[in-house]
Amino acid sequence: MVQTTQERAAACDAPAAFAQPSRGRPEYRPITELIRELRDETVDMFHHEVKLAKIELSEKVSRLGRNSVYASIGGAVTLASLVVLLLAASAGMYSVLVAVAEVSHMTSGWLAPMIVGLIGASIGYILIHKGIHTISQESFVPERTLESLREDKTWAERKLG
Repeated sequence: MVQTTQERAAACDAPAAFAQPSRGRPEYRPITELIRELRDETVDMFHHEVKLAKIELSEKVSRLGRNSVYASIGGAVTLASLVVLLLAASAGMYSVLVAVAEVSHMTSGWLAPMIVGLIGASIGYILIHKGIHTISQESFVPERTLESLREDKTWAERKLG
């Protein structure tokens, strides 16, 4: 069964120690106990943040791996189809050069594949450039974890302040 990020993060939720004390009557505890509790809660919170970061990064890597396999298979099928299409385009260009432009068979034999090859190489360059640009824009920084750490910092400052 596939778990969502929220379901996985729920496994990392803070323990009951983070819950608010009952509001019935105020608790009076020694400062050493309060500091020890703060230390324990901070350590627990840090461990949960590390777990959340691991979950978030593993999801990103998993998604990247899965999509890389799809792209590789698609690329192989496309390459095979492109070879056939380029052969057909070269044959068509050969016929046009001989019939319309009245170029000799000998010259058309090398000129047609060269024209088709240059067009194909140009299209390929554009696609490769777009793919590299898109991949370079992908961030592997666990954004949700960083936001959660900022919230934890605010929480710790309130506890200490």
